[in-house]
Amino acid sequence: MELSEVAGAYDLDDPRLAQPVIGSMDNMTRYCAMLAASRLLACARAGYSDVLKARKIIDFGTGSGASAFSLGLLAQQSRGSVDALELNTNLDWAEKIEQTGLTRHLPVRVHDGDGLQWISSRAQEGERYDLIAGCWFGPDYTGDLARGLLTASQQALASGGLLIVYSDLPTMKSVQNVCNEEPGYHLIEGQKDVRLYEPDMVVIRQP
Repeated sequence: MELSEVAGAYDLDDPRLAQPVIGSMDNMTRYCAMLAASRLLACARAGYSDVLKARKIIDFGTGSGASAFSLGLLAQQSRGSVDALELNTNLDWAEKIEQTGLTRHLPVRVHDGDGLQWISSRAQEGERYDLIAGCWFGPDYTGDLARGLLTASQQALASGGLLIVYSDLPTMKSVQNVCNEEPGYHLIEGQKDVRLYEPDMVVIRQP
């Protein structure tokens, strides 16, 4: 299965979604996986085509695994891997991911804990990443979480690496305000040729 098949599905029962992991997801998680795939492809179409070649990937706030699934497909294609991060206060997320078989079928590792601390710790150890994705980021109406992710990402991204963030529109307004303070900020608007609802998406490229 490829990202384009997930992003191009007409509905939740589209035969193109007949894959063990996404087939075992509940409808909301499956929908969010479709959305995550569409946003990655929208990013590529907007001029960041190297997003599809990312090998070392972080999924910041994986929830029940929707974004990790689409990022896992990307990593499988690029022969890379995904580190999926989630706070342990989300009590049912690990069980949902386990039930889908995500970590058995795709190159995804799940980490339980504070994502910002995890990213900063890896950066201090010298690890560098090609892509950090905050999918359905927040809610973050003050911009504090966005500012923290931006700081951690600047430490952990390789030269030319990408930070991608998308979420609900009120959260994205805060994210945009934070990103406007930084060089390399770019807002990608929703595209008419994508069937799923798309909030605005922010992309920052590491110098």
